[in-house]
Amino acid sequence: MSHVATIEMEIKSLEDLKAACAELGLEFAEGEGSYRWYGEHVGDYPLPEGFEEHDLGRCDHVIRLTDAMAMQVMEERRVEYLAKFQSANGCEPSADVLASVCRRPYEIGVAQRRDGKPGWVLLWDFWQEGFGLQKVIGENANRLKQSIATAASIRTMRQQGYKCERKTLPSGAVQLQFVRG
Repeated sequence: MSHVATIEMEIKSLEDLKAACAELGLEFAEGEGSYRWYGEHVGDYPLPEGFEEHDLGRCDHVIRLTDAMAMQVMEERRVEYLAKFQSANGCEPSADVLASVCRRPYEIGVAQRRDGKPGWVLLWDFWQEGFGLQKVIGENANRLKQSIATAASIRTMRQQGYKCERKTLPSGAVQLQFVRG
């Protein structure tokens, strides 16, 4: 199955995107031309705006989990799946079934917009929660979007001469306070 969608956010600066990736412990692979996804559009989900079927999987840059993070996510998925399978069936799944569930996480493709506007679009296959990618970037990529917005705000305000104090609230929300420097 494939469900490639765009992460709904305007990306105008690759520097902000790189800063967000660093904050979340993600790897930004500059100039890498393809991202990991199911590999075939099965037609059950609309194509991202401006993209055709043959464009899927192609990009200008890639965002991925680091190797250590990917291994951790894969192990967490394996443990969760084993517990659910054993509870429902009273036995362990075959190695083939387990391997299909615990594959390497999908990646995010960073591609130039195709709608005539400047900037970048983020593409990812969210089927099976991107095989663990969603655990890091958040549901609907909310954690990644928050990090991008935070990086953009800090960069913009610093350019205007402000210093930034950042606080992460218990809810996970980020509070920024800017003081004229």
